[in-house]
Amino acid sequence: MSIDSGNPIIHYAKKFLNSSSGNGSSPQTQIMTLAIAVDNNRDPTAK
Repeated sequence: MSIDSGNPIIHYAKKFLNSSSGNGSSPQTQIMTLAIAVDNNRDPTAK
Protein backbone atom coordinates (compact mmCIF):
# COMPACT_ATOMS: atom_id res chain seq x y z
CA MET A 1 0.00 0.00 0.00
CA SER A 2 1.41 3.37 -0.96
CA ILE A 3 1.07 6.38 1.28
CA ASP A 4 -1.43 8.36 -0.73
CA SER A 5 -3.47 11.24 0.65
CA GLY A 6 -6.45 9.86 -1.30
CA ASN A 7 -6.29 6.61 0.65
CA PRO A 8 -9.16 6.53 3.19
CA ILE A 9 -6.97 4.88 5.84
CA ILE A 10 -4.41 7.69 5.59
CA HIS A 11 -7.22 10.27 5.66
CA TYR A 12 -8.67 8.86 8.90
CA ALA A 13 -5.22 8.45 10.48
CA LYS A 14 -4.41 12.11 9.78
CA LYS A 15 -7.83 13.15 11.09
CA PHE A 16 -7.24 11.13 14.29
CA LEU A 17 -3.74 12.49 14.82
CA ASN A 18 -4.84 16.08 14.21
CA SER A 19 -7.71 15.88 16.70
CA SER A 20 -7.31 16.54 20.38
CA SER A 21 -8.35 14.05 23.02
CA GLY A 22 -10.59 14.62 26.01
CA ASN A 23 -7.82 14.26 28.60
CA GLY A 24 -5.68 17.17 27.41
CA SER A 25 -2.97 15.07 25.73
CA SER A 26 -2.77 15.10 21.97
CA PRO A 27 -2.94 11.75 20.18
CA GLN A 28 0.69 12.24 19.13
CA THR A 29 1.71 12.58 22.78
CA GLN A 30 -0.33 9.55 23.78
CA ILE A 31 1.24 7.42 21.04
CA MET A 32 4.76 8.59 21.92
CA THR A 33 4.12 7.81 25.60
CA LEU A 34 2.82 4.36 24.69
CA ALA A 35 5.78 3.65 22.38
CA ILE A 36 8.29 4.71 25.04
CA ALA A 37 6.53 2.62 27.69
CA VAL A 38 6.46 -0.45 25.47
CA ASP A 39 10.10 0.10 24.52
CA ASN A 40 10.96 0.19 28.23
CA ASN A 41 8.87 -2.96 28.93
CA ARG A 42 6.53 -1.04 31.23
CA ASP A 43 2.75 -1.17 31.45
CA PRO A 44 1.61 2.32 30.35
CA THR A 45 -1.73 1.90 32.16
CA ALA A 46 -0.14 1.19 35.56
CA LYS A 47 -0.42 4.02 38.07
